[in-house]
Amino acid sequence: MEKKPATSRQTYALKLATGIDYRDKNLSFEEASKLIKEANEKSGYQNKKQNKKIPTILHFLASPESIEKLKSCICNEIEIKSIITNVKNNPESVKEYIFLGSGCGFSFLRWDKRNTKANMVIQKANEIRSDIDKLVRNYFDKEVLEYLQKCGNPIEALQAQNMNYHETYNNLIIKYLKDYYDIDGIYSDSRLD
Repeated sequence: MEKKPATSRQTYALKLATGIDYRDKNLSFEEASKLIKEANEKSGYQNKKQNKKIPTILHFLASPESIEKLKSCICNEIEIKSIITNVKNNPESVKEYIFLGSGCGFSFLRWDKRNTKANMVIQKANEIRSDIDKLVRNYFDKEVLEYLQKCGNPIEALQAQNMNYHETYNNLIIKYLKDYYDIDGIYSDSRLD
């Protein structure tokens, strides 16, 4: 049986690790793997991905730490209260509107779309967004949810429209990509509506 030749990635990795060009040396795949492993051991290189278990984006966003950050964001927004009074010509028609939070807005991610790992993770995070929002809602007491409903600002509206909540969610995605895949260059932009 014929040996599988070394890949171009392997020969390039060997060139970087040893300074020797192995393209014309007719190395097998196994020989190249062994040489790369030896060169890495000599240099003290450790693959970060091999040393830590990478959770899925769902497990990361559904973790107690992530849920707590989203919950505390909502708690902070609930504390910001604006009352707008609508007075027309008739003083008997006074109507007050209560708005909670810092305002409606959007937060969106910017990244290099050629990065397939970032594309995949961000797409999955957007797909599970409603599930994560439900988990956050489950942490609130019934009284709080009823109060928000009475104010005309149900928690679902805060989650869907609040810029700071969106930004917190996006920052969790950025943290996941940075911590587990060493992906930089992803930014969260926001704007008020």
